Amino acid sequence: MLVLDADAVRRLHPMKESIALMRAALQKFSAGAVIQPQRAMLRAPGGDAFAVMPAVVTAGEHAAEEEAGLGGFGVKVVAVKPGNPALGFPAILGLVLVLDERGVPDALMDGGAGPAGEGPAELGGPPHICS
Repeated sequence: MLVLDADAVRRLHPMKESIALMRAALQKFSAGAVIQPQRAMLRAPGGDAFAVMPAVVTAGEHAAEEEAGLGGFGVKVVAVKPGNPALGFPAILGLVLVLDERGVPDALMDGGAGPAGEGPAELGGPPHICS
C-alpha cells in the first residue's frame, strides 16, 4: 500500500496537475461513474467538526473497453479545528483511503495537504471546471 504524507501529496500533485485531476473527477461524477452520497458531518461545540466522505468509482455505463476494469472505493475523513492555527496546526486535518475494485487498500494519504478535496474556486481553476 502506498502511504503519502502531506509533503509527498504536494510534491506529486502540484496545482496544475491537481486542476486537471479535479476536472477528470468532476467529469466522471457528471457522467454517473461516481456514487458519492452527501458527506456525513458531526458538529461539535466551539466550531469543531468531523466529516466522512465516501465514494465509489465505477467504470461507467459507456466506459471504453480498456477502462472496464477501473473502479474502486475511497473515503476522506476530516477533522475541522478552527482553533488549530493558533496552536501551529492546520485548521483542516484528514486522511484519504483508496481501495481498489476488489476492496484491497491501495493508498493512504494526507487529506488536508492542499488541493485534495478543495473546490474549483479554491483550486484556482477556471469556471468551466465544473461543467
